[in-house]
Amino acid sequence: MIVLNMNTYAVTVPFAVAVLISVVAAQDTESPLPWCNVTLTEDVGTLTSPMYPSNYLPNLFCNYLIQAPEGQTIELKFSTFDVEFGDLSCQYDSVKVYDGNSPGIA
Repeated sequence: MIVLNMNTYAVTVPFAVAVLISVVAAQDTESPLPWCNVTLTEDVGTLTSPMYPSNYLPNLFCNYLIQAPEGQTIELKFSTFDVEFGDLSCQYDSVKVYDGNSPGIA
């Protein structure tokens, strides 16, 4: 279930590693923040946007690589998904999910 709240700028993504998927919170500029471009290999965890619950920096590009052993599946559940107020097309706030080098699955 995805919940949209147009009043804040945060993304919370619980994940369960159960194939290789890259999760991108896309903006314009690669982030200098060390926690914004990471590889996750834990069995279960929670991923939040940088500086959550505060707003993240403008023009931020984060890349989260979630890895699981071959033959296992990664399950992503979006418990909260907030985008910029007034932008229903999500032009500036987005999450892109890829399976390896796929063109995008979500």
